[in-house]
Amino acid sequence: AARVHQCDCLRARGTSVMVGLPDAPGPTRDVYNAPYWDGLADHRLVMPRCEQCGHVLFPMRPVCTQCFSDSLQWVELSGRGTVWGYCVYHHAFHPAFVEQLPYNVSMIELEEGPMLVSNVVGVALEALNTGLCVAAFFDDREDGATLLRFRAVSDA
Repeated sequence: AARVHQCDCLRARGTSVMVGLPDAPGPTRDVYNAPYWDGLADHRLVMPRCEQCGHVLFPMRPVCTQCFSDSLQWVELSGRGTVWGYCVYHHAFHPAFVEQLPYNVSMIELEEGPMLVSNVVGVALEALNTGLCVAAFFDDREDGATLLRFRAVSDA
């Protein structure tokens, strides 16, 4: 369901047309990442691990990016990691995120090695920093998709 929002560019032209904000973009599923999205829907974080060298792949590929083996096994990960880097958005680059401004986009390095882009929630933007210990949680959206997000945790 789109939210109603008056577009500033239309208002500037003297037009009072109301337009609906689009829903936030959803995940793009393919043959390589479908088990990842299915795992999130079941509130499990799974990624493929190479049976030859142990490398955990993200993003998912048909072969290991380290040793080129095609012997991959989907494994459940801890969901623990650290903030490797982040930025704070003060401008919405998609209309669906206007109401969330300002928000962070963070690069999370998982304990098992992969790095992924997500958000850290429940932390003041001023308190967000690199090295912050985080744990994954599963954000069930109204459209049926489940996203992986993170919360700060004690490093002890």
